[in-house]
Amino acid sequence: MRLTQAERRQQTLQKLHEATVECIVNKGFSRLTTADIAEAADLSQGALFRYYPSKTAAVAGATRYLFDKVIRDFNCLLGEPCEPNLMKIVDDLEAWFHSADFIAVSRLFAESSADAELKEAIQPLIEQHRLNTHALIEQAFPAESQAMLRSAAHAVIYLMQGIATEKHLIADDFIERDIMQLVRNAATLLSLQSNSILPDSINGRK
Repeated sequence: MRLTQAERRQQTLQKLHEATVECIVNKGFSRLTTADIAEAADLSQGALFRYYPSKTAAVAGATRYLFDKVIRDFNCLLGEPCEPNLMKIVDDLEAWFHSADFIAVSRLFAESSADAELKEAIQPLIEQHRLNTHALIEQAFPAESQAMLRSAAHAVIYLMQGIATEKHLIADDFIERDIMQLVRNAATLLSLQSNSILPDSINGRK
């Protein structure tokens, strides 16, 4: 069956996004060129420019693709029949933070601090991703009594993001393993307590 024009366009965009991510992982943003992206995607530069007029635009498109992908993946996980829990979120986040996709994102975060054009291109995407993540956490823990679990989920994300960023430089670190064990212990404790009656000062209510 022949693909429609919209389907062909979607396939080409996915090739470009995946190629851009691969190039960011291998080269970073500053050394990356549109020729690198086109070669990795097995497309001409002319074909790339029909979708993205510049390197920064292509990188912004790939960043949006990555954020949409992780939100979609976690949305599917939350739609599974099992009840969401903090331990499962920790496991899923650990897989994401060890992926090539996150390496690309973390490199962009780092380089955007010194590149105003890159920062301007990806900052709105990062802000929207934060809102989308918050919405998913509220979906996972909607009850008023689960306020502490929502805060804990956000804390786990930031903590694991920091660990994962450093892990690109230090492959196997005993401090990371100890911290991750602490995170898992805390997640287990919070999950067990989520259905208990907790003092207002602990569960987040005034």
